[in-house]
Amino acid sequence: MVAQIVPLSPHRIPEASRSLAAAFFDDPTSRFILPREDARDRWLRLLHQATLRNVLPEGHVTAISGDDVAGVIGAVPPERYPMPTTRFLRHLLPLLLRLPSGGISLGRALRGLQAQWMIDRMHIKEPHWYVAVLGVRPDRQGEGLGSALLDLTLSWADRDRVPTYLETSNEHNLTFYGRFGFDAVREVSIPGGGPPVWTMIRQPVG
Repeated sequence: MVAQIVPLSPHRIPEASRSLAAAFFDDPTSRFILPREDARDRWLRLLHQATLRNVLPEGHVTAISGDDVAGVIGAVPPERYPMPTTRFLRHLLPLLLRLPSGGISLGRALRGLQAQWMIDRMHIKEPHWYVAVLGVRPDRQGEGLGSALLDLTLSWADRDRVPTYLETSNEHNLTFYGRFGFDAVREVSIPGGGPPVWTMIRQPVG
């Protein structure tokens, strides 16, 4: 099957979450919150599955899809953020109850929650498109798939004449997003000695 950019079907969310888990496996925040490599993948799959199910009703979840899901972007339109925390927990808790224990300490989990609270507080208030998640499976990176997914979201932001906003904790992404016109506006560190997180904004073009 030829790969194409399509809306992600709900039944392919588990497959998409596996690709995102692979994409974020070596992300600095993933390594800090989930230091045990043997458990990191399963936790990331659960978290991304809950994230995708949370974004889907509010925004646009788009995938590079063919025989498999190679890349995913979840984008939230203006006036639709913040998304309901209760809905995220409703999707996450049943998954956690089925997961064997281990892989993350209470302290790391609390730091993860602190980091999310900190990131949420920095979120801009003006109308904008929010890139909640963007990832491409490592074996497909370098093919322009992430760029194609991001270009689609940026076209919506340009159409609506509003900024596009995102966060990243991977310093290499500063260059990647910079090529699309994003500027880093804030840098903060995750509590407890964690990695820095950058917030980035791109102004509409045209």
